[in-house]
Amino acid sequence: MGSAVSYVGNAIGPLGYKIARFFIRHPNIGNALLAAMVGLAIGGTAVGIIALIGFTPAGVAAGSLAAVIQASIGSVAAGSVFAVLQSLMATGAIWTILGVTVPGAVMMGQLRALLD
Repeated sequence: MGSAVSYVGNAIGPLGYKIARFFIRHPNIGNALLAAMVGLAIGGTAVGIIALIGFTPAGVAAGSLAAVIQASIGSVAAGSVFAVLQSLMATGAIWTILGVTVPGAVMMGQLRALLD
């Protein structure tokens, strides 16, 4: 394990060496931060996919898959998957759910494991 710390230290300097040693000594903190970063990446990917389908903050994008779906279902029922996705994108709440809540929950789980 010491050679990995030396490699990181040589690659990115003294600060990198100190950071690597910290995470070696405190793996649960490193795991929590890694889980949060993965959660953010997944959240960002999910938002990108929803946007590619055609749900935007301004509404359903013309000519998109979401527009085709909306045209095929006619009146959108409140609480349907379509309505929820549109609402999440229009209000920006999806960023809170995927960008903050999911990584936060993962970090809390990691911290709880650290304290147990």
